Amino acid sequence: MHQPKTYKKHFEWCPFLHLIPMLLIATHNGLLLDYEDGKPPKTVLAGQNISAVIAREGVILVGTDNGVLFSDDLGQHWRTVNTGLDDLDVRWLAYHPDVSDYELCGTQSGVYVSKDGAATWTLLYAIADTNAAQVVV
Repeated sequence: MHQPKTYKKHFEWCPFLHLIPMLLIATHNGLLLDYEDGKPPKTVLAGQNISAVIAREGVILVGTDNGVLFSDDLGQHWRTVNTGLDDLDVRWLAYHPDVSDYELCGTQSGVYVSKDGAATWTLLYAIADTNAAQVVV
């Protein structure tokens, strides 16, 4: 009999394992959360076009065509964190691998940086009509 794939063994190094879902999937109709708890995955933010998702240290950030949303309770509650974003059509999100609370946000008009856990954003690079799909830090 085929055993379902487990994600937990790949994340045992993570000290915040108990704080974040095992799998996050951005879709055109919300964010799919799979906690690997034997229950079916659930969708949050239903009806929203999610273009990007990142998670770290118990915090989930999602990019939408209306800006960035923030959750620190496994996706149960969300708040908008768009202060400083001049362009709300988020294409991608990334975080610095070694610096906590340092995130990047890509929009059609440029790259923004947050150094305070996505509370505020500052334009880092203005790029006219960029179609960059992702950035790696």
